[in-house]
Amino acid sequence: MKCYWCRDTAQVDAAARLFSSNLTAAYISHSELQGPRAIAPGKWHPDIARIIREDLAARIGAAEDAPVGGQTQLAAILENDDRMVGVFFVTFSRDGAVPYAVLEDMVVEADARGKGYGSFFMEWINQECLKRGIKRQFLESGIENHDAHHLFEKQGFKQVSVVMMKEIS
Repeated sequence: MKCYWCRDTAQVDAAARLFSSNLTAAYISHSELQGPRAIAPGKWHPDIARIIREDLAARIGAAEDAPVGGQTQLAAILENDDRMVGVFFVTFSRDGAVPYAVLEDMVVEADARGKGYGSFFMEWINQECLKRGIKRQFLESGIENHDAHHLFEKQGFKQVSVVMMKEIS
């Protein structure tokens, strides 16, 4: 297994396909609803593959560390035997009182789940944070994404808030 920052535009289409074809409705959380990815709880945008591809492409040339007072957004690829099995979106930030990372999105191929790939990525990203002096990691997850919650708890994450939404009509 290996994990690395996606820097090759030739990987964008394959990464976007992997990402968008392995999503479930349980994955949707408030950040997908606040952005263009999901149009309602449990409902992805009909053109999610294009949206993910554009997001990936925008991250290719991003700096690998955030400047003082700023952020950088990156995408990571996880491979096993030279086959892409996971795609991850990460933001490093130095705009708060304590430098932090946001593990925005983690998608592992459906048939590869439960085989240690998520844990491998989490350990790799911990090392990337240590190299940058990042002191905190945040993530959020869809309320029904119980397998992911279990992984995050095993990795030491603890719930610090509850996000609620109200539709206004």
